Amino acid sequence: MIENNLRKHFTGKDNFSRNELYQFYQQSEPDLNINTFAWRIYNLKKKGVIIEIARGQYSFSGKNLYSLMLSDYSEKIAVKISKAFPDIIFCISESNWINEFTSHQYSNSFTIVEVEKDFTESVFFNLKESLQNVYLKPNEIDLDRYISDLDSAIILIPLISRSPIKKIENKKYSIPTIEKLLVDIFTKTSPYFFLTNSEVKTIFENAFRKYNINKTTLLAYAERRGKKHAIKKFLIENKLLENVND
Repeated sequence: MIENNLRKHFTGKDNFSRNELYQFYQQSEPDLNINTFAWRIYNLKKKGVIIEIARGQYSFSGKNLYSLMLSDYSEKIAVKISKAFPDIIFCISESNWINEFTSHQYSNSFTIVEVEKDFTESVFFNLKESLQNVYLKPNEIDLDRYISDLDSAIILIPLISRSPIKKIENKKYSIPTIEKLLVDIFTKTSPYFFLTNSEVKTIFENAFRKYNINKTTLLAYAERRGKKHAIKKFLIENKLLENVND
């Protein structure tokens, strides 16, 4: 019953604050103490009714969880790296994953491999032994001159420490979380140099509409990229962020 009343109370709101949630409970429990309230939140999260999308900010858990599968080709690359370098941490994704969010569909598909910094060159030379169109840390000029016209390519870049990545079950590799993908798009990390500002805005709006985005995770990774204030300003201006405590 309380879950239904909660949903009715916050109808039309994408998210709500801890204080708003406390005020909701006080309507029926005016003497509710903070410790008991903390247990109310714990139980709602445990039941999957709400999720914490930022510090002190919650949303109902009705949106989809972001998780995509690699193509057979990218899976082959992941397996090759895993066998040659069983102890390294790496993340793999595909550039055409952004087609889910864009207004323009991009036909070429680049496999993006992010590897611990000290192993990038070793992995690069290993992949070049048997695979074509492997590029190490290409810049915008490289992408425009040598890669953009290819149907497929492998782009190898260093993995930023403490990046939000997700280990695939029964696999030895990880894929980016939605928060990491969005920050990489915002910062126009290789190979996303080509995205216009309006396309970036469209990507963010569609991603926030479809998926639950943990804004604390997003901003923490943005800080690792030196873009926390810029992306926070962008989110507020586009009404994707109301208020998150630093």
